[in-house]
Amino acid sequence: MANPVNDGNTSWDGGCDMSRHPTFIDKNQYRLGCNVMLPRSGGGLTTRFGIHHVNVKLESNCDREIFEKGNFQAEGHFSDGLTDYLVCAISGFVFLLKETFSGTFVARCVNANDRNNPDLMSGYFTRIPSGVIYNDGVSLPLYITSQSVRRSRPEDDEIGAGKMGIYVQNRFWYVTPDQKEIKYSDFQAPLSLKESIITNLPSFYPPEDSDIITAIGAQKKMLNYAEGGTLVFSTTSNIYSIDVRGAAQDWEESATGVGKVQESVRGIAATSTNSFTNFNTNLYFRTREFGICDLRQSQYQFQQSDDFVSQSIEVDALLQDDTPWMLDQCYTRTYQGRVYTTIAPEFNESGRVFWNGLVSYHPNPVYSGNQGNARRFEGIITGVRPWALTSISNSRNRENRMFIWSYDIDGVTRLYQMKSDSFVDINHNGNSVRVRGFIETRGYNHGNEFFKKKPTIRVMTLKDIGTNLEISFYSKSESQGK
Repeated sequence: MANPVNDGNTSWDGGCDMSRHPTFIDKNQYRLGCNVMLPRSGGGLTTRFGIHHVNVKLESNCDREIFEKGNFQAEGHFSDGLTDYLVCAISGFVFLLKETFSGTFVARCVNANDRNNPDLMSGYFTRIPSGVIYNDGVSLPLYITSQSVRRSRPEDDEIGAGKMGIYVQNRFWYVTPDQKEIKYSDFQAPLSLKESIITNLPSFYPPEDSDIITAIGAQKKMLNYAEGGTLVFSTTSNIYSIDVRGAAQDWEESATGVGKVQESVRGIAATSTNSFTNFNTNLYFRTREFGICDLRQSQYQFQQSDDFVSQSIEVDALLQDDTPWMLDQCYTRTYQGRVYTTIAPEFNESGRVFWNGLVSYHPNPVYSGNQGNARRFEGIITGVRPWALTSISNSRNRENRMFIWSYDIDGVTRLYQMKSDSFVDINHNGNSVRVRGFIETRGYNHGNEFFKKKPTIRVMTLKDIGTNLEISFYSKSESQGK
């Protein structure tokens, strides 16, 4: 029987024993949270941040029709040192969004007369100094700044068509359309390939001939001896790291013409091109089998056994119906000390199927295996239907912002911003919408699932709740009972 619990302090008779690592929690021993978060102090629950509609002004009604109703393909961002810009690709058109002082974005189409393929499902924006490079795997890349846009020129030894990319150690690295090779640009010249062409220095390939590259990223520190600028890429089955510091001739593997791979994590891989995201010095990503994972966690696991186990009970339970297509399109981004992961709306013959939300995850600053609190998987955040996420970290004022490209229930794509200082949503009509949260728990002692958990195991404080929080308790006499 469910009884309401008022705001305030309460003992937590059921629910998740947070003193245990999530790997030791059975599927019938989890708690699900919707629109709630644990504060950084870990002292209680709060309602989630507010999600506010962002006004986007477009130059014409035709542009607005494309922006709101078109096929969303990619997102990105960059800064010219003074202003933050958002970019998105919709139905082959690339829109540049400039932020004004009023908090509004003014958008303009930068390739109206030079359209990319409108039917592709994915595109790839890579942030470089003062601009972005846009690839779609078919067309020549677009080099976009706040002042200009142009295609690359392979006849002048510039980069050709590619897919996903990353800017590391003052070079642009991108994956070729066949997803078999990683190429790199000249030092501090992200469009030029002259150095690699003249010197015939190596590209990087997956060690397995039959494997393809699914994601590329970077982190400051993957291994104890590899400080700074480690390039990381994932294939369909493994993750590899490359130390790309110093001169390019040092990257070759014993004069073979192939770039050497320093380290690998076997049997685990990123499921999405947009999955890799940095948190502190580590790299987090979405996997098909295990939910949200990170490289430190993976390496520690392999020091203990050869069997990697799921780290995310909520992801496993809430997203168990994800199709491979939906996972291929998912985004994983960080915001305000948390990792958020989602999927895009899926097209099908009868319309569209959606998973409406973001899964929130609070990484532990102490890596797994060391002393510290368990990692906190906070459940799902609803209120939008996300195509994609854009997370911006401003080095000038250390501001962290996250924007959400949402395909709303009325069939319109809109832009929203998550507001950490607000606990109400603002819809596209400017109206405040109350954030509703709930918790579902299954209360078993983790030592023996048939014993009821003792109240002393876990005491949680409902803290700073801006609205009523509904908590339902359920009990049953056996693990598979009703």
